[in-house]
Amino acid sequence: MRFLWLSVILNLCLLVKASVLSADDVTEYRDEDGIIKVTEENYQFLGKGLREFYSAVFITSDSPNQHGELCDLCGEFEPNFRIVSKSMVKQLSKEQSDRIMFFKVDLAENPSFLKDFQVTKIPFCLIYPPQPELTKEGQDFGWGHSPFYQYVIKHDNMKQATHFADFLAKILNVFLTIEQRFEYDKFAQVFVVCVMVFVFFKKKVLPLITNKPKFFLGLASIAIIMISVSGYNFTAMNHVPFIAQNKEGHVMWFSGGSHYQFGIEVLTISSFYTVLGGLFLAVYFVPKSVRLGSVEKSVISSVIAVILFFIYMYFLSIIDIKYPGYPYGIF
Repeated sequence: MRFLWLSVILNLCLLVKASVLSADDVTEYRDEDGIIKVTEENYQFLGKGLREFYSAVFITSDSPNQHGELCDLCGEFEPNFRIVSKSMVKQLSKEQSDRIMFFKVDLAENPSFLKDFQVTKIPFCLIYPPQPELTKEGQDFGWGHSPFYQYVIKHDNMKQATHFADFLAKILNVFLTIEQRFEYDKFAQVFVVCVMVFVFFKKKVLPLITNKPKFFLGLASIAIIMISVSGYNFTAMNHVPFIAQNKEGHVMWFSGGSHYQFGIEVLTISSFYTVLGGLFLAVYFVPKSVRLGSVEKSVISSVIAVILFFIYMYFLSIIDIKYPGYPYGIF
């Protein structure tokens, strides 16, 4: 009788273990990008039951709603979702890439999922941790009730797939390299600004410089000195991040408090001091120029004074970030 009970318990254990989904059980459903499309037929198999891997579930819709409107944000995020999935399969070992499976759920094709999940808006991207065993309450795994991490899909995060890749890399504790897409609009903006600055410098500033070699050598010397004394080397030696992001995914140019600073913060502050110093010198030397008329001197001096005012205002806002409650300000 004792052996009969042991046999029953052993068979139950084997049955439970056999019912746990592994990566090999669902790999055949992957497409060329490593995405598994969830349908009404395979939803019960893919979306429910114990599993050994993370589940990245992209809830979307390729069809228009009842008002004939398409989900633009869904279409913007899907390329990033596919890029990250494909990069993980290519760059990571099979053991690492099998730790997470990527699923795409089209609500128009999955009424059972819609009923279980009660989705009111899209898109969503949810990351479910593995659950190889029943919970203490005896609850099985299911996309409709199991805990998850949510990746917030916003227009600000859609330009590059690196933001979503970084989110997953932190959860999985892996290193992932994403090839960034070339942003033609940003390139055009920077190119136009640089050309305008170059033309202005060449036509207006360069003729005022009598000793050009000495001038450019002085600029290079100032740049080297600023890098040396600004604290950038200190941050590099102590492995301080050059740049960071907040919880919303926005770039943090300045860290809160005076006890810590990012690498980009050091260079930014150094640049502020350099620009302020240069503008103060310009205000002093422009009125003394013999090549400029009185009207030109007045206009240039006024423009420089306005620029100085706004830069100093911004500089005071930085001080307020570093020293909350700073009592002094222009207004």
